[in-house]
Amino acid sequence: MRILHVGNVAGVASTLAKYQQKLGHDTEVLVRHKHPFEYEENYCPHLFRGLVRFLNKDVIHYHSRAWISRMLSDKIRNPDFLLMKAMKKKIVWHFHGDDVRGQKVVRLNQSIFVSTPDLLEYVKDGVWLPSPLDLDLVHPLLKQKAQITIGYYDPIHPYCRQFTVENEVRRAVEQFRKKGVGIEVRPFRGYKHSEISAYWRDIDIWVDRFGVDFYGLCAIEAAAYKIPVIVQIGEYEHTFVPTCPFINTSRGRISNAIEYLLDENNRREIGNKGCEFVLDAHDPFKMAEKCIDAYQ
Repeated sequence: MRILHVGNVAGVASTLAKYQQKLGHDTEVLVRHKHPFEYEENYCPHLFRGLVRFLNKDVIHYHSRAWISRMLSDKIRNPDFLLMKAMKKKIVWHFHGDDVRGQKVVRLNQSIFVSTPDLLEYVKDGVWLPSPLDLDLVHPLLKQKAQITIGYYDPIHPYCRQFTVENEVRRAVEQFRKKGVGIEVRPFRGYKHSEISAYWRDIDIWVDRFGVDFYGLCAIEAAAYKIPVIVQIGEYEHTFVPTCPFINTSRGRISNAIEYLLDENNRREIGNKGCEFVLDAHDPFKMAEKCIDAYQ
């Protein structure tokens, strides 16, 4: 099967494409703008060259927005989608967050995936496809450190700016330091996708994004490194992951979760369970096959 992924939000498309290739399919990721994380993708800003690649594929898997719509800043609504539909291409849509959150989604009469279950509120006909974990980038190591390092999103990072817990984390750390606990913070900043292992190997606790009632891709990657994860998962969203072992809390109680994880045994237990969970729930081969089923 010849598959074209259009767009690459958070590297989901490039990971799906990679594991679809491992399953024997001809896949390609086409983007109009280079991603700062430097995922594996084909950068093509030219309209004609991009459309030629569309014509050579059996399946068009759109991530967030149509190709020409991106080029024309949405002045024309989904023109290449209409062209591909007229040519009877198999089309799948995939939404990842702010592209649909709080917006009215036009009924497209196509298969639709969402990357987190909270988005089903806005995409009634959607199906949750858990974000795939790139197993080739996971190389956990046994850590022997004198102090604990907490990781969290850099609030000024252009791809993470909506959800910052920096102030609460830093206040908690200062309180623990006053009690003699060796602890530091390290915001997620300046790492390329291929270099992410260097960051996770230094982290002992990950505090994920808060505000959307579900965990993000960084939480999945952290858990794969056996790092215990602190998240905020809504009651409805938790029904999709009832066995998720992440520490589920809320703003204002992050300090309590950190305090629990200061104990090495607790960190090891939550970290091991989290790793087992994501390797199963976010298995990239399972996600690639689920897409193939939707394409057929």
